[in-house]
Amino acid sequence: MRELDLSKNKIRQVEANSFLQSHIITVLKLDDNALKSIANIERIESLQILLISGNRISEFYELEKLGELPNLVELSFISNPISRKPNYRVYILKRIPQLVNLDGKEIT
Repeated sequence: MRELDLSKNKIRQVEANSFLQSHIITVLKLDDNALKSIANIERIESLQILLISGNRISEFYELEKLGELPNLVELSFISNPISRKPNYRVYILKRIPQLVNLDGKEIT
């Protein structure tokens, strides 16, 4: 399985054992759930695209975990409280410099 779509499932958290055998997941869609944290997503080292719009992520420290994903090139946090904070884009780009697309916009 390369793409896993868990959108609109009322997920509140990602358990530590959720992605134990996730070495081939490259696309993870978690849009429109109830996530406040992205803990344990950093375990998916093969992840290239993470779509997590429409959740409840509000703290910058949650983004630190994404710096551990060396292949992550596309990320979307649209409609999360964090996306309305000052310097949100700058903060993400400093932590994940390999991104080529953030919130549906190409990074130039």
